[in-house]
Amino acid sequence: MRQFSIERSLHILGPVLGKKRGVEVRIGGGQACTDGNTIWLPALPIEDAEAAALGFGLLFHETNHVRYTDFAVTKGEGLVGALTNALEDIRIDGLGHQEYLGGRREEEQLVEALIRRGEAKSCTKDDHPARILESYVMWRLEYDVLGIEAAQSMAEDAEIIFRQTFAPGVQTKLDALMFGVRNCRSTLDVQGLARNIAQMLDDEARAEQEPSPEKQGGQGEQPGKGTSPLQQAIDATAEAHVSGIGELAQAAINAKGREAPALNLPMPCGASSSVALELAEGASFSAEV
Repeated sequence: MRQFSIERSLHILGPVLGKKRGVEVRIGGGQACTDGNTIWLPALPIEDAEAAALGFGLLFHETNHVRYTDFAVTKGEGLVGALTNALEDIRIDGLGHQEYLGGRREEEQLVEALIRRGEAKSCTKDDHPARILESYVMWRLEYDVLGIEAAQSMAEDAEIIFRQTFAPGVQTKLDALMFGVRNCRSTLDVQGLARNIAQMLDDEARAEQEPSPEKQGGQGEQPGKGTSPLQQAIDATAEAHVSGIGELAQAAINAKGREAPALNLPMPCGASSSVALELAEGASFSAEV
């Protein structure tokens, strides 16, 4: 069997790496999902670099949640919930990068695959303001805080659309708050930061509604809308919010599983499990391709 099949096979390394990080990983079934203790991944083609990037990337991300996220903390509703989700993704993946040297590579390859496949898309000026705001937060932090090079173009595109959509002062105040995720030490800290950001945005939206000569004529409002883009972002319904990295990866893996028939690699006792364990004990989160 070629080295690629052994070293990058989720069928072998997935459960071993999950166990090493205190998470049960099960391969098989029709969809990728997790309940906070167990991660299910569908059986994917073995000799497929994209399937490996998606699978190991999702495994890295979800095990970070299990290790570092306090699931007793409710993320909240609406914009607060969306911001909590985005900020917590940054916090836990940053911790994962520190713990596993190969983690950054896994996330880099995951983001590259998500962009190439189209699950991760740049926002446009016609998108809902909530999507524009949250895309800016997500991709700027992926690039500037986590150092994911593949996220650079997404961050730059999101920033351009953000500036075209919201008042200039909003970006300055948002940046001053959201980069505070670097100092968050817990999920509760993240939730508090998300609430602070939401409160700042609400204050800005209220200030925009105050009548002034400069704002006569509905400056900054979308055609046909009675409220500002910022207020629309605050009031957005669930379907307007952005999916996080984990949700995007799950969607990609589920689609990948439908694109080609999966090959099942038997896991013989003894030799293969020993090989997998040796690979998992290395400095990197997963073996080199």
